[in-house]
Amino acid sequence: MSRVLGIDPGTSSWDLVGLEHGHLFFERSLPTSEVKSNPRELIELLESLNLDVLVAPSGYGLPLKKVKDLTSRDLRLIALKRREDTVVMGLSNVLELLKRTGVEAYILPGVKHLPSVPEFRKINKIDMGTPDKVCTAALAIAEQATRLGIDYDQTSFILVELGSAFNAVLAIKEGKIVDGIGGTLAQLGFSAAGRMDGELAYLLGGFDKEHLYRGGVKDMLGKNIQPEELLQEEDTPAFKAYIEGIAKDVAEMRISLGHEPLELLISGKLAYLKQVLSDTLSTHLEPVRGFARVKHAAQGAALIADGLAGGRYANLIECLGLKECRHSSLDFIYLSESARWG
Repeated sequence: MSRVLGIDPGTSSWDLVGLEHGHLFFERSLPTSEVKSNPRELIELLESLNLDVLVAPSGYGLPLKKVKDLTSRDLRLIALKRREDTVVMGLSNVLELLKRTGVEAYILPGVKHLPSVPEFRKINKIDMGTPDKVCTAALAIAEQATRLGIDYDQTSFILVELGSAFNAVLAIKEGKIVDGIGGTLAQLGFSAAGRMDGELAYLLGGFDKEHLYRGGVKDMLGKNIQPEELLQEEDTPAFKAYIEGIAKDVAEMRISLGHEPLELLISGKLAYLKQVLSDTLSTHLEPVRGFARVKHAAQGAALIADGLAGGRYANLIECLGLKECRHSSLDFIYLSESARWG
């Protein structure tokens, strides 16, 4: 049996969950600001745990790859940085340091890399769901299979993750992710504007990656509220736009699923809005429910790490097709300018 750990590099915190013999042995949250300012402290912590397998923070992802084998191009694709962009990112620093250790660490694919997503759904898209969303889906598949007493390949649901910056919505059919709307493609988020009007993008001209985290509900309200306080703004246009946007993304994923899902599962820091969403989506038959506890993506990353180590979740790796990914996040984009991004 193995000792493994998964990391979810979130907007506000980096969550770590460790499993030994399939059972929880370690759990911690580190403020993202601390990881950025002192990444060596995280590396020292990881080395001290004597891990067999680590699922590393994976950014926008790659086809499954060991951290020690990462190239400079891989690091740009993980961070999706332009060649001329000199902004130092905490993720890149952590991975560079992790390469120099003896930790058996892996970079995971994002939704776009998965063979279960048809190529025609990938056209001119990058953010169909980052690797942490794949991890949350893995946890949801395992949880639904256990709760309903079914196999992984019998699970079916739409996953809605409501984060402190972005939202994401994924469609899972027969235990496989078949489509996804990632944070920058989803509708309005708590901090992020999400899906952008092309004419607005033109008027803005070039903008930095930090702009992707602006223009959401918090900016609309004009005050520095926390995610857990959003329900207090229920009567505002910002809140109504937020909830209706989620419903629209769910409707889009229903088309990709091709049938009614067994459930609509809610995760993330704003998962407490489950009842509001259930009331909004009350015309549909499937129940809307939360699942597991907090640190969804980190828990899912730990399950995947266990599977990669040959543990009890090895069949979950096979079901998701994580070892069969081939394409780059820049494939199927029909704009010649995309060549300079990678």
